[in-house]
Amino acid sequence: MGTGASITRDQLLTLGREGDSVAFVNIATYALNQDPSDDEIRLMLLQHLAQWGLIARAATICEGFTPPMRDRAEIADLMNQFRSLQHAGAANWENHRATFEANMAVARSRHEWPGEVAAAWQAHGASLDLHRTRDGEWMVCEPAAGAVGSWRPVFGRLRVGATAEELRAGFSGRILAAIAFDGVGLGWPVGSYYEATRDTMLGASPMLFVVEPSLLGLAVSMHLHDWREIIADGRVVWCVGTKASDRFESELIARPHVPLPQNVVVSPSWQTCGDRNVRSIVEAVRKRVSGEHANMKDELRAARSGRDVAWWAARYREAMAAVKSSTRLGRCSAARQEGRPFRVLAMTSRFTTVLQYSTRDAMEALAGIGCETRTLIERDAQSYLAPNQTLKMIREFDPDLIFMIDHTRRSQADHLIEHVPVVTWIQDRLSWLYDEQAGRSMGPLDFCMGQGSDELVRRYGYPADRFLPCDMATHTASLVPRADRPDPDKFDCDIAYATHASETPEVFHAAVRERVESPAVRQLFDAVYEMIRARSIRGDLNGSLKCESLVQRASDAMGGTASPEMIDRIASEFARPLCDRFLRHETIGWAADWAERTGGRLHLYGNGWDRHPRFARFARGALSHGWELGAAFRRARVNLHAGNNCALHQRVLDGLAAGGFFLIRKHGADVSHRVARAIYEHLKVTGATLPAEVRDENLPESLRAEYIELRRYNGFDKNEPFVQTHQHWEQYERIFVTGAVQLAGQVWPDLDRVVFATAEEFEERVNYFMTQIEEREAIASAMRCRAVEKFGYESLMRRMLSWMTDRLSEASRSGISRDVGEAPVRKCEVARRGEAGVGAAIVSGV
Repeated sequence: MGTGASITRDQLLTLGREGDSVAFVNIATYALNQDPSDDEIRLMLLQHLAQWGLIARAATICEGFTPPMRDRAEIADLMNQFRSLQHAGAANWENHRATFEANMAVARSRHEWPGEVAAAWQAHGASLDLHRTRDGEWMVCEPAAGAVGSWRPVFGRLRVGATAEELRAGFSGRILAAIAFDGVGLGWPVGSYYEATRDTMLGASPMLFVVEPSLLGLAVSMHLHDWREIIADGRVVWCVGTKASDRFESELIARPHVPLPQNVVVSPSWQTCGDRNVRSIVEAVRKRVSGEHANMKDELRAARSGRDVAWWAARYREAMAAVKSSTRLGRCSAARQEGRPFRVLAMTSRFTTVLQYSTRDAMEALAGIGCETRTLIERDAQSYLAPNQTLKMIREFDPDLIFMIDHTRRSQADHLIEHVPVVTWIQDRLSWLYDEQAGRSMGPLDFCMGQGSDELVRRYGYPADRFLPCDMATHTASLVPRADRPDPDKFDCDIAYATHASETPEVFHAAVRERVESPAVRQLFDAVYEMIRARSIRGDLNGSLKCESLVQRASDAMGGTASPEMIDRIASEFARPLCDRFLRHETIGWAADWAERTGGRLHLYGNGWDRHPRFARFARGALSHGWELGAAFRRARVNLHAGNNCALHQRVLDGLAAGGFFLIRKHGADVSHRVARAIYEHLKVTGATLPAEVRDENLPESLRAEYIELRRYNGFDKNEPFVQTHQHWEQYERIFVTGAVQLAGQVWPDLDRVVFATAEEFEERVNYFMTQIEEREAIASAMRCRAVEKFGYESLMRRMLSWMTDRLSEASRSGISRDVGEAPVRKCEVARRGEAGVGAAIVSGV
C-alpha cells in the first residue's frame, strides 16, 4: 500500500509499533482516508490517540471499524470505553472567542485583512474541531463525512524547537536581519520569535514578516494566542491571503532600509496546494538589489573617474578657504564668497552608544566651521544602513569627505567608491582595524586619525603620512544645564556609573567558548579566563596589561601551539574584552558593597543591568545622550570610570564637560607620565643606542619606587630590564615634544587624587569626597576647564581638515596621482613579540 508519505503498509505498521508517534498519526490518518477498511491501522491509530489523551477524536474514529471488527468483544468494549469518555481531549472554540475578538479589534484599526479573516472563519470555522493533548498541545482536526478527516495543518507539536528564552540567549548581543515566517502553523513560532528578538542589542529589534496564504489558518492562530501586541507592533508585517506571496515581495522591495531575511521559519502549510516560495522570493529580491547596487557603483565610478589626488588637493584648498574665513565672515557669507564649502558625509549606527553621539557631535562641529554635513544612520530599530542608500547619498550630495568612526573603506566597501576621500577615526581596539589587510588596503585617499598610531603603522601597515594621532573629544554644548529644563531629582545619587557592559565575565566567557569548535582553543580560552580571574582576585588587574603577552603565556603553558595571528586575535576578541568586563564589574561590586554597608545610593545606567544577578536593584535604565546624560553626571556626587580604556575617554570627557566629578580606576598609562619622561630624559642625556635597557637605578631616586610599582602593576617582574626601542623613543617624542599624544596625568595634575586601584583605595576616596564638597567641586571644575580647553570638537575638526588638505597637497606635489582605485603595496613591519602594543611603552611597558 502506498501513502502520501511514500511508505508501505508494513513500514507504517512497524512505525506504529516502534517509531515516531507523531509521524505515525499523520501517515495513518492519510492512509485511512485512502482505505477506510484497514482495521489494523485504525486500531493502532486509536491506541496512539489514546496515548496523547485525544479520546474524543479516538471515539469518532472508532465508528469506522468494519462490521466484523465491530462484532469482536474486545473492540466493542474499547468503543464503549471511548464513548464514555468522548469529551476527553475535546475543546470548545467558544472559550477562545474573546481572544479572537480582541485580536481582531486591534487588527481592524491597523490592517486591511481582518474582514477577510473573519469571513473565512465564519464560512469554515465550524468545520474544525479543537482538541488538546494530555501535555497541553492544541490540535485542530477537520472531520470528513465517511472518512477519518485530517489534522490541520498537521498533527504534532507545532512549537518552535527552542523556548523564547533559549532563542533569546542565541540572539542576545546581535543585530539580526529580518525574519520571515513561511506560514504560521498554529501560531507558536510567531510569538516565540517576537519575544526572543525584542531589543537584542542596544534597541535593535528585527523586522518580522508573516506570510500566510490561508485566512482560515490565521483565524485559528488568532483564537489560540493573544497577539494584540504583535498585531499592533509596526515591526511585524502581515502578508496574508491569496496574494500573500505577492504582498511579501512588494514589502521587501518597498523597504530597502530593512535587511533581507536570512532566517526563514517554516511551519506546516494550511494550503492543500499552491507554491509556497518565501525563500525563492527573498533570493529574487536579493538578486534585484545586487544588480541595482552594481549598476549604481559603475555609474558613480564613471562620473568621478577623473578625481585623482591632484584633483582632490585643489578641491580641498578651495574648500578650506571657506572653512578658514568662516570665523571672520560667518558661515553663510563664507559660502557665498569662497565657493562651495566642504561637504562631509558621515556614516554611523544607532546600535552603538558613544560612537553615534561622537559622530553627531563631530558633524555639529563641522557645520559650525562652515561645512555642509549629512549623516547616514539607521532610521529605526529594524533598519540597517543599506549600501544602495549610501551610494544614492554619494550621488546626490557629492561629498568631499566620508567620515566614519572605527570603520575603514575596506570594512564598508559595499557602501563606497574609490574616488572620494575617507577618514577613519579609530577610537577602539577592534579586530577589523588591528589587521594587516586593513592597513594594506589603505589607498591614496584613505586617512586615519585617533589613538594607537604607532602600532597601527608599524605592525599593521597603516600609512604613517596619512595618520593623525589625536585624543578623544567632547561636545560641551549638548551636555550643559538648560535654563528651561532643570535637572530632575531622580538622578540624585551618591555614586553613578553609566555603561551598557552589563554582561558578566562568566557569561561572556561561556558565550565565546561556545562558538568555538576546537577543544584546544576552548582550553586556551579557559586558561586565559583563569589567569585574568586570578589577577582580579589578587587585586593586580588593570587596563594596561598587555593581553597578547598574557595569551602567549597561556599558550606556552599548553605547549605553545597557538600561532602569532591566533594570539593577536584571542587577545583582541577575548582577553581584552574579558579583562574590561572584570574591571567594570569588580569596580561596581566595590560600589555596591559600599552602598549596601552605608545605605548610600548607587545608580547604574545602561541596558541590561535590570537582569544582572547581583546589581539589578541598582539599575536605573538607559540614558539618552545629551542633556539627560549631562544631568545624570551632574546630580551624582561621584561618577565612576573603569575598564580597559584610559581616562582620556569619551565618557570621562563628556562627564567633566557636563560638570560631573569622577573617581577613576587606575590605568597604568594614565599615571605613567612622570616615569616615562624620566626614561626619555635618561635616554637623551646618556645618548643611548637603541635598543637599550633601563632599570630603576637609571632613574632619579624620587621616581624609583613609582617605576617599580608601575612595572609590577602592568604585569612585569621588577627585576626585569625595560628594553627601550625606536618605537618607544618615537612615542616619547609624540608625548613630550610634539604633544600629538597626551596622557591623562599630563592633562590633569589632580589625577592622582581621584584614581584608585584597590577596594580599600576606592572606599577611602569615596568616603573622603562624600564629605569634602568644596574640594570635590574644585577638582571637578579644574578638570573640566582642561577638558574643554584641550578636547573640543570644533578645534579637532578644523585641525583634521587642515591636516588632510596639507597631506593631499604634498602627495600631489610628489606626483602621487595614480588611479585612486589602487591601494599602495607597503611592507608591513611586524613588531617583535614582547615589544609594547597600543601606546607603546607608555601603555604596556612601564
